[in-house]
Amino acid sequence: MRITISGPPGSGKGTVSKILAKHYHLKFYSVGDLRREAARKKGMTIEKFNKWSEKHPEQGDEYFDYLQRSKQNKNDFIMDSRLGWHFIPNSIKIYLDVSFEEGAKRIYLQNEEKNKRNEQKYTTLKETIKANKERVENDVTRYKKLYNINPYNTKNYDILVNSTKLNVKSVVKKLIKEIDKFRKKQKNKSIFC
Repeated sequence: MRITISGPPGSGKGTVSKILAKHYHLKFYSVGDLRREAARKKGMTIEKFNKWSEKHPEQGDEYFDYLQRSKQNKNDFIMDSRLGWHFIPNSIKIYLDVSFEEGAKRIYLQNEEKNKRNEQKYTTLKETIKANKERVENDVTRYKKLYNINPYNTKNYDILVNSTKLNVKSVVKKLIKEIDKFRKKQKNKSIFC
């Protein structure tokens, strides 16, 4: 089974993906974690790295996209990635949505604890909301230019869940139900199961 999870910043993709990977006994890959690590090595925040990637796509987006494509013939994994749905078309494609405000609040609170996301430190929630909107706009611009796609277009996904008013446990429970229902419908198509 291949599962790809996408969504805006702060939607809970990474947290939920890790839990689902354990539940279904799947390998877990996070393109976001790989990008953050590359940014750290360059002494940049993820925001600066994303802007840098616009001018250096071969070392930024194209490199990470190649890594995703290399997984498309593998089985039994879950990938947290904005473009996983595009590069792994034979996957169960999940979009985890969240409002800009709630996504920013989650990132802001997480960064207050410890800046493990390698994101710019914001002093207010309002700044974080603005930065999230800019980040989404940057993603849309970069991926439109590179691949003529929009990772935030929900028509690209099989399963949609809005995590804005849900806790992690509720999101996971809902996704397991939806994934199992989707797999049952697709059981004759071995690419999904």
